[in-house]
Amino acid sequence: MSKSNLLSPDISKLSVDQVTKLLADIDTIIFDCDGVLWIENKPIPGSVEAFNKLQSIGKRVVLLTNNSVKLRQEFLEKAKKMGYDIGMRDIISSAYLVALYLKNRNFDKKAYVIGSKGIINELELAGIRCLGYGPDPLQHSLTQTIEHFVPDPRVGAVIVGFDEHFCYTKLLKAASYLNNPSCIFLSTNTDESFKIHQSLIMPGTGSILRAVEAVANREAVIVGKPYSFLGEALKKQFNIDPNRTMLVGDRCNTDVQLGKNCRFQTLLVMSGAPNYLSEKTQPLDPTDIPNYSIEQLGNLLPFLPSTSK
Repeated sequence: MSKSNLLSPDISKLSVDQVTKLLADIDTIIFDCDGVLWIENKPIPGSVEAFNKLQSIGKRVVLLTNNSVKLRQEFLEKAKKMGYDIGMRDIISSAYLVALYLKNRNFDKKAYVIGSKGIINELELAGIRCLGYGPDPLQHSLTQTIEHFVPDPRVGAVIVGFDEHFCYTKLLKAASYLNNPSCIFLSTNTDESFKIHQSLIMPGTGSILRAVEAVANREAVIVGKPYSFLGEALKKQFNIDPNRTMLVGDRCNTDVQLGKNCRFQTLLVMSGAPNYLSEKTQPLDPTDIPNYSIEQLGNLLPFLPSTSK
């Protein structure tokens, strides 16, 4: 699918007056990270300058990621190393959202985590005890594993995120804990896969989540993009006016959809989206169509004042 099929105006093709008016009506800009601000460990050309300039003219900026592998502190260090002017309180990750969800419910039990160190660290920072992190292969036969497994009665939540060590044993344990209907069931996101290159597909959190949901016969509450808990958390934590907020992302089915769900203006940045869009052979759902598009964030620079207000 080409950019022309998005049916969204390229913001860089608008007049200076049009872009100036658009930005004047925006107080808060929420940015996805990978594909918008950087790709892996390299900033996308022009993005640092545009991001910092938007902040210097009075826009509140927020970083938002479905990535649950790292702590917010690690995202902060990564962003600052590249030159982005951002503070810890303006970074939201799906791992942080898991901890926030449980804290909001005065959770005082243990969490069984299928996930990465980022989730474990955020939960521990919130005072929540965890188990399940790391490799957990079958040590004996399956029959012996089943016989020796004694569920911890203090576990009150199962968390599913990205886990490179996901295996049959973890699936067995998660489903067993979820057999208790009072056990909270959360997941960071539903991204099922990522294309690394033409011949390599990397399974994502969504593929792990589907397995757990199928065995447990339960559906998880998703805390990341594009679901409602995140939208409410953004509005509450940053006291934002949805009518004066813009979400900038590179994926229609998560970033743009979250923006639409929250009644934000949406800007699709094409610097991270080609793989996703090129796989789309059918027209996008109306809820996935952004208000605006742009090749990369740096293309906004000609429309931004050279001096801060």
